[in-house]
Amino acid sequence: MSARPSVRTCFCLVALAASITAQTRGTSGSSNYDIAEFHNLMIPTRDGVHLATNVYRPAENGKVVEGKFPVILERTPYGKDNDVYYANHWVKQGYVVILQDVRGRFNSEGTWQFFRDDINDGYDTAKWIGSQPWSNCAIGTVGASYPGGTQHALALSNAPCLKAMIPAYATTDAGRVGLRGTTTLLAALNAANGEVFGLCQERHRHQEWLKFLRRIDQTIPPALELHVICDNYSTHKHDQVQRWLDRHPRFPMHFTPTGSSWLNMVERFFRDLSQNRLRRGVSRDVEELITAIETYIDHHNDNPKPFIWTARAADILEKVKRARRTLNKRRSE
Repeated sequence: MSARPSVRTCFCLVALAASITAQTRGTSGSSNYDIAEFHNLMIPTRDGVHLATNVYRPAENGKVVEGKFPVILERTPYGKDNDVYYANHWVKQGYVVILQDVRGRFNSEGTWQFFRDDINDGYDTAKWIGSQPWSNCAIGTVGASYPGGTQHALALSNAPCLKAMIPAYATTDAGRVGLRGTTTLLAALNAANGEVFGLCQERHRHQEWLKFLRRIDQTIPPALELHVICDNYSTHKHDQVQRWLDRHPRFPMHFTPTGSSWLNMVERFFRDLSQNRLRRGVSRDVEELITAIETYIDHHNDNPKPFIWTARAADILEKVKRARRTLNKRRSE
């Protein structure tokens, strides 16, 4: 048995852009518009939280220019009023510019949690933009660092009207596993037939471990003795766990060192789950991630096959000894 939480985040420079064409002439034939500013419009989201948004529209002679324009959007936790330079440049070229404080930051309602809500909030914002009479349903996004990550979140949401992105120094892998939250998969593999029992939990404490053991106890026929091989993790040896095991003697425990968890065949299943399902798909929230994991386990159990070592244990241990001797020799040089 084993558990593996998923959190990975890294940063790089990314540029991905399509073409959106601005309306370059207003009613007077000018290609250099003035700016009409609308501050702190509160855009509603699906859960009732409102996001503070500044809208900058093309204007002439002190009046807003009617018509439909493409939109430049930035969603930021750093304060939308700090990025007005986007409006100063793009509105004059015939774009509407929208700057928004992400949830829980500055004038926006709600609680900010790192990237957790940016997929849904970005989608709701794009949907609102597309419904406005001044929008031609062509949105391009801009921003660096965290605002670059909000662009990736928006792309993952399949948002309406999204035509172009320029994320710079943005999170690249958070969209895969960390952008909306994480789940911890507790999994047990039947070494005899390859069947997998899984349970997704928010954390991996002794409480979750006990819940998982109870699930197995209820699933496996009571006449069978269950030898459990797991890593030497303190959670697995908690006092409450020990008391539960004393009351359930059919659960003999066999521990391997935490650093040798690769010896546990369930790790091979984690690898297959990651490569064959999680890295090939997109989950827009934790619920979708859990559904993807559970569906994969169900599909696996339709035709389970045991993992079989092709090398003898003695050969593997001999390689470990040779590697240790080489390492110790280099340390002594």
